[in-house]
Parts: sequence; C-alpha cells; structure tokens
Amino acid sequence: MRTSLDRIISASFGAYFLGVLVIGATSVWLTEVMLKDTVAVAQESRSVDFINKLQVKTVSLMRALHERLERHDAPTAGQALKLADEIEGDVDDYLKRHAVAADAGMLEAQALMRRVRDGLHSLRKVSDQAGADEEERLSLLDQHASVIESHVRRVNQLHFEFIARDVERVRRGTQLIRTLYVMFGLLGLAVAYTGYRMHSRHVVRPVKELQLTAARVAAGDFGVRVHSRSQTEIGELYRAFNRMVEQLQENDRQRAGFHQLLEQKVDERTRELEQTHRSLQAAQGELMRMEKMAMLGQIATSVNHEVRTPLNALYMNVQLIRRALERSSAGVATERRTQQRDVLDRIAMVDREVTRISDMLEEFVHYARLPPPQLEALDPNPLVGHVAEMLRERAAQARVRLGVTLAEAAPTVRADANKLIQVLVNLCTNAIQAMPDGGTLDLTTTVEGDWFKITVADTGTGIAQESLDKIFQPFFTTKEHGLGFGLAIVQRIVEHHGGQIACQSEPGAGTVFTIRLPVAPAA
Repeated sequence: MRTSLDRIISASFGAYFLGVLVIGATSVWLTEVMLKDTVAVAQESRSVDFINKLQVKTVSLMRALHERLERHDAPTAGQALKLADEIEGDVDDYLKRHAVAADAGMLEAQALMRRVRDGLHSLRKVSDQAGADEEERLSLLDQHASVIESHVRRVNQLHFEFIARDVERVRRGTQLIRTLYVMFGLLGLAVAYTGYRMHSRHVVRPVKELQLTAARVAAGDFGVRVHSRSQTEIGELYRAFNRMVEQLQENDRQRAGFHQLLEQKVDERTRELEQTHRSLQAAQGELMRMEKMAMLGQIATSVNHEVRTPLNALYMNVQLIRRALERSSAGVATERRTQQRDVLDRIAMVDREVTRISDMLEEFVHYARLPPPQLEALDPNPLVGHVAEMLRERAAQARVRLGVTLAEAAPTVRADANKLIQVLVNLCTNAIQAMPDGGTLDLTTTVEGDWFKITVADTGTGIAQESLDKIFQPFFTTKEHGLGFGLAIVQRIVEHHGGQIACQSEPGAGTVFTIRLPVAPAA
C-alpha cells in the first residue's frame, strides 16, 4: 500500500498543532482559574481585614461595658451601645455577603458569626440587668466576651485558611502550567529531532543517493540502479528513475546497434567511393592525357605557325642569295660588290631567324618537359627577401623603388625553393620591364587562414582587360620580342605547389599578381 510523505508530514504537523491548541486552552483555563483564585484571595484579604476590625470593635465593646459597670457612666454606656450596634450590623453584612455557602469552612464561619450575634444579644441582656451583683455581671460579661472573641478569632483563622487554600491552588495551577510548558517543550524537541531524523533518513539520504546515481548515469554508466522498499513518493521516484535508466540503456543499445550498422554502411560506401575514386582517377588521368595531347596539338600548331614563318623567310632569302650569286658571276666588279653586301645582309637575316627558331624551340621544350617540384618545409619570407636583394641593383638602374613587407611569424609551407625563386624573379622582371620610366615595385607577404599570400604589385603600364584572361596561355605575349612562355611556366609551377595565382590590372595604373600557397600542417 502506498504511503504518502505529504500525508505523514501533514498529520504530524496537525497533531502537533492540536497539541499546541490543547495546551494553550488548558493554560488559558488554568489562568482563568488562577485569576478567580486571586480574586478570591483578594476577597478573603478584605474579609480578614473586616474580621480584624470586628475583633478590635469587640475588644472596645468589652472595655466600654466594663467601664459602664464600674463607673455607671452614661456616655460610656452610650458608646458601648453604639459599638454593639456597629458590631451587630457588621455581622449582618458579613452574613449577607456570604449568604451562599460554598463549602464547609464558610458554613462554619457563618455559624460562628451567628453565634457572635447571639453573644452580643447576651452581652446586652447582662449589661441591662438591674440589681444584680456587679461581680457576677462582670463574670458573665467576660464569659460572653471570651466566647465572642474566640468565635471571631476562629472566623479570622478560617479566612486565613481560605487564603492559604486559594494561594495553594494558584501555586498548583502555576506549577501545572510550568509543567505543561516544560513537557510541551520537551515534546517539541523530541518531535523536531524525530522529524529531522525521519527527514534525513527518508528524504535527504535517498535524494543524495539518487543524485550520485544520476551523476554515474550522466557519465555513461547505464547499469546502475537505485533500490528502496519505501512506499512513499521517494520509492515511486526511485522506481521511475530505474525505469528511465532502463529506457536509456535500451536506447543506448539501439544507438550502438545503429552506430554499428551505420559504420558498416559507411565502410561499404567508403569502399564504393574508393572504387569510384580510383575510376575517377583513371578517368582523370585519361582526361589529363587527352588534355595534354590536345594542348600539345595546340602547341604544335602554334609552333608550326611560328616556325613556318621564319622558315619561309629563310627559303625566300636562300633563293634570293642563289639568284644573286648567279648574277654575280656575269656582272661587273661594282655590281659584284653590291651583290655581296646584299648576300651578307640576307645571310645575317637567316642567322637571326635560325636563332629565333632555336630559342622558341628551347622555350617550348622547357614548358613541355617542366619537371615536378621537390617540395620541402621552408619559411617563404627569406626567399622573398633573397629575390628582392637579387633584383635591387637592376631595379635601381631602371629607376624603380623596390619595397618589401614581410609577415610576422610566417608559417611553414611545402615548396621548391629554386622554382619559387624562379616564379618571383619572372614576375618581378616583368614588372620592372612594364615600368620603362621608373616606378614602384612592392613585394608583400601575409597570412590569411590556411593560405600564405605573396603579392607582387607594380605601378607600370598595366594590361588591357581583353588580355587578362590570356596572359597565362602559351605563346601569348604583349612584348615585342617575347615568346609567351614565361607566365605559363609561372602558373604551372604555382599549381604544382597546390597553390593559386591571380592577376588584377588596370591600364595606366599598374598590375598586381597574387600567389596563394597552402600552409603546411603542424607536425
């Protein structure tokens, strides 16, 4: 059967509150009783005072009666009669105030006061007897006075007993209230201690145990459980927690199974992707081979065009030389000298064309057989500084101011130092040649994320917009004596390093080449 902690606590506090009400009501009732007893003490004190005054009046009456009998004095007799009337009136008032007898003591006091009143009547009779013996009358008066005095003294004693009784009742009430409060205090301490122990045992300790178990579950230990035979809300919480952990454990098993299945799917997909990658690599290799074949065909066409022009010139000049020699054999001496000079000029032209064809073929072979770079980890800043020092004298002769700005704490890149120098020298040489009237050449290195950037900026003549997308093609050049392989070789070297090269130019404002090389991963 389920037990509710809330009901237990509510019942405990209800019982305790009921006890507080009972003890409070009892204390109020005892206080009322004590108040009544206190009032009774005050009344008895007034009664004692009244009895004392009555006793004094009785003594005065006896003295007055004695003086009347001894002296036969009229004023003394009047005074005695007045005192007797006052005493009798006081006795009647007493009897009226205490007409309702509450206990045996008060009944006794009423009877005694009636006897006092009877004794007063007897005193009057004895005092009013004429012709009697004086000594006998005095003896009777003393007897009656003694009786009256003894009755008054007894009444006074009774009232003192009443006061003592009321005081004792007040004392007992006070002691009872004190005892009740002490017992209530001890009961409160016992209830508080018991409540604390029960709260610690049935609430705090289980909650701490649940907290530690929850921490283990949060750390990934789904095999832990909490055990409790309590039928209260704590027990229900434990059982709900165990159900939650079981559900988490089941979810974890399902997740592990799903993860294993996912890994299998990923492995299968990885194998498929690897196979596809190999197929793509093969296709890419074939595509690159075909692209190279197409490029070599384009290059061969360009070479054929470039070589055919000087060959035609050579053929024509050779024919002209042949004809000139034929005419020289039949001509005069003057004409022979003129023909010889013409032949020498033709031969010089043939020499220049042959030299141009040789240079062109050498550039073509260098471009077609460009070896792959030998990559190694290096700091690119010293290479940039080295190129600047190499070209500083040449730049000064061309009236070009050379500026170098290197990045602080440059990262390591994987590069071929010689080929990277070749790229920078080619770009800087082109920049110097683009500034025939002098200018500014700036070499700058920066770091942008995972890229190391080298910028070559000049203030030269610039490149026309329609030529920007052709500058990296072989045989394209804007120079009068260029062959068009320089920037093509530069682009291939940068791409072999896994980098990128871009050009921005504005005619009349200058050109900016930007090289981006990947930063080497940390060891």
